[in-house]
Amino acid sequence: MEETGIITYLEIVFDSTSFSDLLARLDFVGDIMQADERTYNALQIARDDTAAAVDDLELTKLELEQEKILLTQKHDELEEQLDAASELIRQIEATHATYSALYEEEAAEAERVQSEINKKVEELRQQEARAAAAAAMRVRGTGQLMWPVPSSGIVTSEFGIRMHPTWNVYRQHWGIDIKADYGVNILASDTGTVIISEYNSSYGNYIVINHGNGFTTLYAHMSSRSVGAGSVVSKGQIIGYIGSTGVSTGPHLHYEVSLNGEKVDPQRYL
Repeated sequence: MEETGIITYLEIVFDSTSFSDLLARLDFVGDIMQADERTYNALQIARDDTAAAVDDLELTKLELEQEKILLTQKHDELEEQLDAASELIRQIEATHATYSALYEEEAAEAERVQSEINKKVEELRQQEARAAAAAAMRVRGTGQLMWPVPSSGIVTSEFGIRMHPTWNVYRQHWGIDIKADYGVNILASDTGTVIISEYNSSYGNYIVINHGNGFTTLYAHMSSRSVGAGSVVSKGQIIGYIGSTGVSTGPHLHYEVSLNGEKVDPQRYL
């Protein structure tokens, strides 16, 4: 009826044949109009519901878009954190590899130094045998070793297995470390002949003295050396000064004793 317009309702009324028919037709038209109104209202409600649903859908879509953006940001942040963690792991692995290589290098250097000591001792013995008249080659110590740093009696690291203070690995410590102030005197533990006086990357400035009777003493990490190879030194003579050269964490004397080519605990002979 809505499609034909209001004229349809008039036609229905005007086509009545009697008053009672007119009343009946008016009731019929009223019913149709009420039905149309209900339909219209229902359509309005449905349209409003649809519009609200569309708005809710748009809001949900917007929220989902925002959530997607947040998730993308979190994903990017996690990717950055993962990259940073991977880089940190790579750096740690590289540092570990570097420290391992340096530790191996230091261990090899220590072996080389001991080999050099043994070689020098053997050379000295051969020289003594060939030139018994040479006074320097016939120097013998007293056999009693004196403490090499009179200004300090503090031993910070004993002879034996220890955690290396630089490389953070357990290894044999072939001497003792005597803590002392920078630049104080280092004395020869006994009379003897200086067979090594040089610098290397591990021991820094170091000196080795042959005392005869199979004994040698080593003094490392000096700030400077006051005697050279071939010098004959007396017990208690100044041979250098406390420093922190080579692989060292602070001023101290690394002191070693060898007997017949084998490193021994210095405190057994001091």
